[in-house]
Amino acid sequence: MAKNELMIGGEAFKIENAAEYLKKTEDAIKAIKRADDEDESVKGKSLPGFGELSSITDTSDLIKAYSSILGREKAYNEAAQEMKLTKIPDFKIEGVTADTWKKAILRREVIASSSAKLERLEKVKVIMTDMLSKEEKQKAKLRELDDILGELS
Repeated sequence: MAKNELMIGGEAFKIENAAEYLKKTEDAIKAIKRADDEDESVKGKSLPGFGELSSITDTSDLIKAYSSILGREKAYNEAAQEMKLTKIPDFKIEGVTADTWKKAILRREVIASSSAKLERLEKVKVIMTDMLSKEEKQKAKLRELDDILGELS
């Protein structure tokens, strides 16, 4: 192993390849953060008994919230059948369908379970950035700027 080389996950990391590894790290960070893009239809809405999804960080609480949606939806549909209704309105909580709530809960769980990983990736990003040459740092900053401006348009 060369002096400027480190074995990471069975792969030789070379300082000359820091820009490549930084890009991979940034992509991993973006993938986790993308899951945090809250569905606009549940943003600011409160799930009765649980509050806003964005404030829930415990997987157990998210399972309970998901279970609550399932149970309420099932009871709603059974009641409609027992009432012998031919046209059943969509089941909604706070004006949001059960499917939308369930998808939002699943996205929130990805964030909740990835917070430690995201924190470590952010540290890796800082370290990798410090290893870059001046030109590579400028390219990385331009990439970051392009991402930010892309989000604005």
